[in-house]
Amino acid sequence: MPKRKVTQVEFAPRLGDFGRAPTAKLRVAAYARVSTEKEEQEHSLEAQTDYFETYIKENPRWEFVGLYVDDGISGLSYHNRDGFNRMVADAIDGKIDLIITKSLSRFARNTVDALMTIRKLKAEGVGVFFQKEDINTLDSKGEFMLTLMSSFAEEESRSISDNVTWGKRKQFADGFYTVPFAQFLGYDRGAEKGEFVINEEEARIVRFIYMLAFEYYAPSHIAQLLTDMHIPSPGNKDTWYNKTIISILGNEKYKGDARLQKKFTVDFRTKKRKVNEGELPQYYVTGGHESIIAPETWDAVQKISLPEGQRLTRRYPMSGKLVCGECGGRYGMILWHSTTYRNYVWECLPKKQGKSKCHCTHIYAEEMKSAIAIALQRLYEKHRKIKGLCTELLSSVPLNDREGALTALADIKPQNIVFDNSAVNVLITKAVVTTDAHIVFYFVDGSTYKYRICGNTPLGQTNMNIRKEYHQRIAELYAQGVPQSKIAETLGIPINTVRSYIKRSLK
Repeated sequence: MPKRKVTQVEFAPRLGDFGRAPTAKLRVAAYARVSTEKEEQEHSLEAQTDYFETYIKENPRWEFVGLYVDDGISGLSYHNRDGFNRMVADAIDGKIDLIITKSLSRFARNTVDALMTIRKLKAEGVGVFFQKEDINTLDSKGEFMLTLMSSFAEEESRSISDNVTWGKRKQFADGFYTVPFAQFLGYDRGAEKGEFVINEEEARIVRFIYMLAFEYYAPSHIAQLLTDMHIPSPGNKDTWYNKTIISILGNEKYKGDARLQKKFTVDFRTKKRKVNEGELPQYYVTGGHESIIAPETWDAVQKISLPEGQRLTRRYPMSGKLVCGECGGRYGMILWHSTTYRNYVWECLPKKQGKSKCHCTHIYAEEMKSAIAIALQRLYEKHRKIKGLCTELLSSVPLNDREGALTALADIKPQNIVFDNSAVNVLITKAVVTTDAHIVFYFVDGSTYKYRICGNTPLGQTNMNIRKEYHQRIAELYAQGVPQSKIAETLGIPINTVRSYIKRSLK
C-alpha cells in the first residue's frame, strides 16, 4: 500500500482577512448615511464622503468602485433608502467585493433588516466591515457580534422614539402644537416662535372653499372648479382632489382651534400610524391661534356638509330642509326622464324608496325655485323697515356720491332682489310639504309663508300664453326645415320638449 500524503489546499484569502495580501485587488465600496440635518459636522455626508474616498484609494490592495449615500433618511427601514438598495443590488450583481461603513448604526438600526441584508450579501461572498465596532461579517465571530450590536442599535432607536413621543405628548397636554406649514393652506410659520401667521393670499382660497360649501357645492365640484381656475393646491399641484376639500372643510384649525393627538404611531420601526379611537388622550385647544373662518361659520358648514360624520354630497338649495309633513321624511332631488322628457323634481325619499305610503306630492325643480323666490320676497316685504335703516346708516357715512347711493337704495324694488343659495340657507330654516299640496316655509325670524303647489310641468309653470308661444315657434321653425336640435338651441328649451311636441302635434 502506497504511503498516504496529505497536502493542505491553499485558498485565496477571504475578503475579510485584511492582514493578508490578496491575489487581486478587492473592489471596495463605502456606504454613508445621515438621518437629519442637525448632526455634527464630523458625521455629515461631506465629511464621510471625503474620508472614505481617501481611505479606500490610499490602500494599494483595494479598488475604489463608488460611494453610496442616503441623506436625511432614517435607518429604521430600508424601503426609502435608495442609495442603500442600489448598493445591495450592485453587490449581488458582482460589482462589489467589500463594503465599508463607519458604524453599525449608519448601516441599519433595525436588527431584522441588518441581519437579513448581511446574510444575503454573505451568501454572494460580499463582506461588510464596520469600522467603529471592528466587525467583519465574514469572520466566524462576526454574526454573533453583529446580532448583539444590532440589538443595541435598535434599542437605542426605540429609546429615542419613546423620548420624542413623550415630548410631543407633553406638548399636546400643555396645549402647544404646530402644523406642516409648507402643506397647510392659509398659514405661514412665524419667524420668532413658529406661531401661526395668516397668509392672506391663501386665506382667500380657504374662504372661497367654505363659501362654496355654504352654497351646497359638493367637494368634487369644488375641487373641479379650483382646478379649472388654475388655483394651486396646498402641495402646489395643478389638480385638486375631493379628499383635500373634505380635509379643509373639516379642519378645526381654520376657526382658530386645534384637536391634538388625532393619530398616533403604532410601531417606531415602520412608522405606521392609526386614528386615535380612545387609546390615548386627546386635547382640544380653543382660540389657540388667529382664525381664517369665523367659528360660527365653521360650525354652520359642518352642519350643512358633514352631518353625523358623513361627507358633503348635497348641492341644491333646501337640501335637508324640505321635509314631508305626513311621514317626516326628507325630500330629495330626483331626475324624471324618458325618451320625450327630462325633468328634475323634489320627491319624498321614503315614499320613493317604498318605505312610506304618504300622500304628499312631488314638486318640479323649476316650481321649487319660484316658490323659494316668492317666499323670500314676502319675507323682504315684511321687513321693509330694513331698507329705512340702511338709508339712515348710509346717510351718516361720508361718501363721495352719498346722494347717488341713497337714490339707488331707494329705487330697489322687492322683485329686483336676487336671493342666492347662501341667503336661502340662512333665511329659510325649514320647509314642510303638506298633504293639501302646500309648502310651508319657516323663516329665521320665526315667521312662516304658505305657498300653494301648482303641480304643472316646468314649461307650464310660466303661463299658458308663453306655452302657446313656444308651440307656435316650434311649429314655424319645423315647417322651415330647421333641425330639432337647432330649434331647441334657438328657443333655449330641452330638445325632448321639442321632440315631444312635434311627435304629438305636427306629425
